[in-house]
Amino acid sequence: MHSKTRYNLKIAEKHGLKVNTEKDFNIFWKLLQKTGARDKFNLHPENSYKNVMMDNAVDQITVYDKDDKAIVAGGFVGFGDTYVYLYGALDYDARNLMGTYLMQWSAIKQAKKLGYKYYDFFGIAPRMKGVKSKEKGISEHEYDERHWWRGKRKPGNI
Repeated sequence: MHSKTRYNLKIAEKHGLKVNTEKDFNIFWKLLQKTGARDKFNLHPENSYKNVMMDNAVDQITVYDKDDKAIVAGGFVGFGDTYVYLYGALDYDARNLMGTYLMQWSAIKQAKKLGYKYYDFFGIAPRMKGVKSKEKGISEHEYDERHWWRGKRKPGNI
């Protein structure tokens, strides 16, 4: 883990951020809409995300600020010996609280607690470096996410 990543986790702690693992699709959807608008990418229809996120096998991790406002949410699923990061959404106005780092670190700890051997960031594609750069703070591995299902990835050990 890079020293800057450890520093950002300390900032999140300093701001009193809280982690919750209860599912609340509406919180995730609102944050995802903000993320899509801010980063100018089109979203799939709401039901596409809802069908995935509400599946019993999918976990949700939400990070709240000290005022109990949701600032980051993500969806995660275990597959074989790997815990996979599926989706992430952020309230850009709260980006300086470093909630994204706390969400990823919480997911890694949860994966370990659940007995998974690997944590998969679902790729850090070169064309998405602006969206995915924080993931490189924890793992330097990059791959083209279009081929993940062909087994062309080597996720890092946790």
